[in-house]
Amino acid sequence: MHKTIFLMATLILSGACMIAAASPSLAVPITYTDSFAASGTLGGIGFTDATVLITVNADTADVDNFPSVIGTSASVQVAGLGTATLIDPIEVQADVPSGYIFITDVDVSTLAVNLTSNLDSAALEGYGLTTSIGPVTTYGYTCVNPATPCVYPTTSGGLEFTALVPNPLYPTDPGGAFTFTAITAPESVPEPSSVALLAVALAGLGLIRPRRGLNIRHLGG
Repeated sequence: MHKTIFLMATLILSGACMIAAASPSLAVPITYTDSFAASGTLGGIGFTDATVLITVNADTADVDNFPSVIGTSASVQVAGLGTATLIDPIEVQADVPSGYIFITDVDVSTLAVNLTSNLDSAALEGYGLTTSIGPVTTYGYTCVNPATPCVYPTTSGGLEFTALVPNPLYPTDPGGAFTFTAITAPESVPEPSSVALLAVALAGLGLIRPRRGLNIRHLGG
């Protein structure tokens, strides 16, 4: 009898652990994207006023208290030229009180160089990188410096920006219009096998209790 109870308790504990492991609060994939219009080169091929999309894949479990997170992978898509994988680690940072977002190549020139930076918007105030948000259209900058160019390594060659398409609200400023979005994966649900295991365990306990009751009544008679 004791062995049976122990087995049932073990099954219940195993099922609970599997369900807890599926909880989205522990680890949820999240994708950050930032799009803007710019001119530059990718692998030596020039582009002008093209839409550029930076995509960073990460996990909410990896977001630290700053908050910031280094992506598990990152890519750049340039309209007309295709998509390339960014080779260096790419970090997404948030300045929570101010509402700034930074997407940073942590290896370029051994210094932090922002792919996109100072994405300033009231909609981003208090945002901690762990939930979906946007699209938020912001005003921001990236590394555009002909004298000392920032070249981001990709699988299609170096990526370099030479100019941003001006933000219509600030046409004389070197900054541009950026659209930032974060999307978390759908909430995890327990695997069918986990639910079945837990159901079997509970049913087993249900069978044990009446049997034990019958034994007590027999002894009392």
